[in-house]
Amino acid sequence: MIFSIHHSPDGFGANAVQFEPPALTFSIDALHVRYVAKQTTDGTTLAGTWTDEKPVPLDFHRATNQNAWRDTTQDKISFIPVQENVRLEAIDWGGTGRPLALPPGLRNTAHIFDKFAPKLTPNYHV
Repeated sequence: MIFSIHHSPDGFGANAVQFEPPALTFSIDALHVRYVAKQTTDGTTLAGTWTDEKPVPLDFHRATNQNAWRDTTQDKISFIPVQENVRLEAIDWGGTGRPLALPPGLRNTAHIFDKFAPKLTPNYHV
């Protein structure tokens, strides 16, 4: 299932998925997208092209202990209920002064600010 903030909160299933190692191809007609990739010989990467309005390279790398993302910031995460079965995740990086909210966009999460937000805490509660 593919979820797109620009189209539908319910997501879209792939119309055609074909995996004949080392090649993977899938398309989602409702979004007019296609992905074509080849798996590397060591099996750790899918190197391919995502075609939406124009083709762009898109590679997927298998997570390992060495390259997996970890939250290393000293933040406090809480969840704010906004309606039944819906919660908004909030990250509090602390600080002093006036409150400052950093809303993420462009398909990012608030963790996009993990390196930047702590630099603001001497003057703001972020």
